[in-house]
Amino acid sequence: MAQVSRLIVEASDGEREGSDVATEYVTQGQRIARARHRKGWDQATLAEKVGRSVSWLSKVENGRLPLDRMSVVGQLAEVLGVEVAELTGQPYQHETTELDSGHAAVPALRLALQQASLPSGVLVRSVNEPRPLQELEANVRLAEQLRQDAQFTALGEVLPGILTDLIAITNDSSAERDRAEALMLRVCHMARVSSNLLGHYDLGWTAVQRELVAAQRVGAPDLVAAASWDLCGVWLHEAQLDPAKDAALSAIDQIEPHVGGSDAIKAMWGALFCCERRGLR
Repeated sequence: MAQVSRLIVEASDGEREGSDVATEYVTQGQRIARARHRKGWDQATLAEKVGRSVSWLSKVENGRLPLDRMSVVGQLAEVLGVEVAELTGQPYQHETTELDSGHAAVPALRLALQQASLPSGVLVRSVNEPRPLQELEANVRLAEQLRQDAQFTALGEVLPGILTDLIAITNDSSAERDRAEALMLRVCHMARVSSNLLGHYDLGWTAVQRELVAAQRVGAPDLVAAASWDLCGVWLHEAQLDPAKDAALSAIDQIEPHVGGSDAIKAMWGALFCCERRGLR
């Protein structure tokens, strides 16, 4: 479960840095500021590169000046080296496939997530035998690196295949099922993050639903914490504060007995308290 613990720590850090769970409900200005910080630039540097004043950029990032021209958003995205969807949080299709940020892979990802969410025991036929779990674990680590590097086109191409193999393994009652479910949660977490960044929020819900199933089947506190964290995120994106608060409180109650045994769970426990307080505001 070490990799899942790392995922939880990253999610907790993301609450402070404006990434992952916080990504889907931050403002456009905050998205621009996040991308700028990732480049290591101050406001003066970015303003100069787009031919604007520091005052203009400050107003944009603070939300006092909305960007209503897609040409300006596109210019910012190009200079920052990110996709337009990362700055807007809405689906956006480029004119050329070379600039696509993963939208082309969304249909395959949608199908794989829908299949992964079918009730246990429902047969999903696969042409090939699933890859060994050890190989899938390595592929998941590579996929997580792609997500960290914001390589969403490449990520979108590999996630459906990993999901398909994990569906076959988790539908089996073998001794590897718990390991496969832990991997399933990590893959669905990546699917949620990338789907929300691309503006496909319905896929984020589907991914979280499968995360909750994985957490329930295994029962490990770190999986419960990770799935609950993502559930709070999608509720908050929908501006449903009471359900987000309830989800956070429920998770806190479940993982509280295990807080002393893991720094990762302790970090997530604190992050869920932050989520619960956000639901109170």
